[in-house]
Amino acid sequence: MKQDIKELCKSLRLAYVADVYEQIPFETPEQFLYGLLKEEIRLREKARAIRLIKKAKFLDKIVTSETPYSLES
Repeated sequence: MKQDIKELCKSLRLAYVADVYEQIPFETPEQFLYGLLKEEIRLREKARAIRLIKKAKFLDKIVTSETPYSLES
């Protein structure tokens, strides 16, 4: 069943739903769906911010006068 849910989410391009649907507290189906979709949006926005920072190469490398320093290490 979990594999089927993951495949359905992938085909619907709901990247994070399959990972978080079991963690959403709810009392009604509407509350569950609302929480699930809000979490999907939150995680998409987080991934977008990370992707844009990497693309802009912010904080990629910091060079001091003594030694080069990379934040990726």
